[in-house]
Amino acid sequence: MVKIDNVGGALPQTGVPMADIVFEEPVEGGLTRLVAVFNTVDPGVVGPIRSARPIDAQIARMLGNSILMFSGASRYEIRPVKRDSKATLIADDWNTAPGTFERNPDKSGDHTLFGSATKAWAWAARKGTPDTAPNQPFAFSDARSASAVPTKDVSIRFEGTRVEWTWSASKSVWKRSQNGSPHEDTESGQLTADTVVILSVPISYDPQLHDVLGNPTPVVSLEGTGTVWLLRDGTKTRGTWSRANIDAPLVLTDASGAVLGVKPGHTWVEILPQPAKPE
Repeated sequence: MVKIDNVGGALPQTGVPMADIVFEEPVEGGLTRLVAVFNTVDPGVVGPIRSARPIDAQIARMLGNSILMFSGASRYEIRPVKRDSKATLIADDWNTAPGTFERNPDKSGDHTLFGSATKAWAWAARKGTPDTAPNQPFAFSDARSASAVPTKDVSIRFEGTRVEWTWSASKSVWKRSQNGSPHEDTESGQLTADTVVILSVPISYDPQLHDVLGNPTPVVSLEGTGTVWLLRDGTKTRGTWSRANIDAPLVLTDASGAVLGVKPGHTWVEILPQPAKPE
């Protein structure tokens, strides 16, 4: 797991297309950050890397046996990550895994920190992190739901960030745009997904959690139940997501109660604060 910056100054990012799963999570000021999960491919250098948030602990526990690379975090935000994630934590601010992080002179401001997934894995192995496959975070299937509706494009809004997913029939993928422009990587061009999972989630606020400007940090719950929209194969299916506890996977079902399967391939999970919904 690598925590990746997602504001305008951070773009284009590096390494994101090689992630098996990308979680997009809300942060302060209506912006978002990404958690890129790498398992089947070593992406090499990834970034720009930014700080952790409490929700990262929930994602780590869903996956199990995780390594989390991030820049650092405030003392209040890092507490639940240390307490609940059960992950091997690699942070630039803590000088863990020396040589894993580097500065990119082509970037500026808060967007210069990059890291080597190769070195992070090697360091974690030396520290005794088991080299085992992660848990399956949701069910996979080659078949789409019987209740799927043909859909060409879907847009969602995180207050200050607008995301669009457009179906490409010629390439059989969903193409991602952000704030009106194609969302691109430094090497692979426009980002794509085989499946997009849009979770409608409740958020709350803790007065101790905020950024340096005083903007409150959304505290996200990925336990319980809520509405889900699943995009795959040029279709959209509305259903329900549920998660029994912090170690459990996400269970996605359609209106009939049948399991919604994620198409094998690259998956994006949009963690969308209620009451927003896709359009």
